[in-house]
Amino acid sequence: MLFRSFEYRVLSRSGEVYWVRTSSRAVFEGERMVGLRAVLMDITDRKRAEEALRESEERLLRAHDETVVMLAAAAEAHDPTTGRHLYRVRAVTRALAQELGYSNEDAQELGLAAVLHDIGKIRVPDSVLATPGKLTVQEWEVMKQHTVWGSEFLAGRSGFELAATIARSHHERWDGSGYPDGLSGEDIPEAATIVAVADSLDAMTNNRPYRAGRSVAAAVREVAACSGTHFSPRVVEALMRLYKEKRLPVSPRHEPNHAVPRPHGPGRTEQAVLAIVGPPSSERRKLRRPNSTDGNGG
Repeated sequence: MLFRSFEYRVLSRSGEVYWVRTSSRAVFEGERMVGLRAVLMDITDRKRAEEALRESEERLLRAHDETVVMLAAAAEAHDPTTGRHLYRVRAVTRALAQELGYSNEDAQELGLAAVLHDIGKIRVPDSVLATPGKLTVQEWEVMKQHTVWGSEFLAGRSGFELAATIARSHHERWDGSGYPDGLSGEDIPEAATIVAVADSLDAMTNNRPYRAGRSVAAAVREVAACSGTHFSPRVVEALMRLYKEKRLPVSPRHEPNHAVPRPHGPGRTEQAVLAIVGPPSSERRKLRRPNSTDGNGG
């Protein structure tokens, strides 16, 4: 018994579009088909409801993305070097992931999770973040804690598992000399190794209170020189391909990111931020891996 069903749009004489579902069934006498029985059904209302639901889901996802960026910006609002750092890291992370074979959807998700890599800085004192020179041993120990604080802040919150992994491990180094866990090589979650390269590249090409930014070419050479020590060789190779083929989403010329002091909002705490932001609007899947070098824990 053959059965076919398909949906299509029809245009009425008045110009209105309708959705129709046609279900057809072959009619047999013995083994010989003698006819076809078909049923046409107007499914316009259902299709319109599905489209409205899809648009609603897209709005929720956009709102979730904007919420993540706002949450990260709140954490970095007292860091005078932030500028468009979050957006640049997101763009480079996404490009690297795609070059490494991630699907567009997974690359987009990884780029969004990368925005929260420094969320733990919400607990680092302004006096440490704004230090114009080398940090003292005590200040450096405080700065390094932002990886642990960020991971703890995000852990256990549905949809932020990947971001929590990145927050904790993006300062690990391929040779095991990073922090906070001293992971090395393949033990480092891959997502974190990707963000480490993106974060370091952006940090090196933009001004900091204690030094001027480098050109993109110089920063790429520096990252390449640290392949196998600071960074995953595989991720560095992806970066080099993007740069050589002019597909790296950064300005070809160094354009200084001038530091603009930001107000120190009063009483900024993890609880306050979550109270404003609330939980994510959609479930996010997990990926994996880390690294970063440059300045005050950048």
